[in-house]
Amino acid sequence: MNKIGFTPPLPEREIRELSEGEIPYNLSRLEYAELSLNSSDSFDSFDSQYDHTKIGLSFIAQPKQDTIVVFVAHSPNASQKYVDDVMEHGRVCVDRFIKRHGWDWVKIEYETSHLKINP
Repeated sequence: MNKIGFTPPLPEREIRELSEGEIPYNLSRLEYAELSLNSSDSFDSFDSQYDHTKIGLSFIAQPKQDTIVVFVAHSPNASQKYVDDVMEHGRVCVDRFIKRHGWDWVKIEYETSHLKINP
C-alpha cells in the first residue's frame, strides 16, 4: 500500500484470448431467480405408488412482466390434489426467495401442462 492508502494494480499478467467458457456474463435479477429456484427447488418425479404418475416442477422467468412462472408438468393420470400440492410447493419456494432477497416487485404466475407419454 502506498502512503495515501491506495494499492496499485498488480503488474499486467499474460494477456490472452478468453475461451467461450471464460467470457463473463452477468445475469439479470430474474435470470438469477430462475437459475437459483431451478437449481434448488425444481424436480421431476415418477411415482409408481400412484399408477405411474409423472410430475415435474420448474420455474420460468418472464422478464418483460417481472414474473416467475411456477410450471407444473404432469401425466394425465395425476390427481388434481397432487398437482395442487406441487403448485403450492412452488409458490412457497418463490415466496421464500422473494422475501430472502427483498424483491417484492416479483410477480408469480402459475401454469400446468399434461405430459405426452408414449405407450
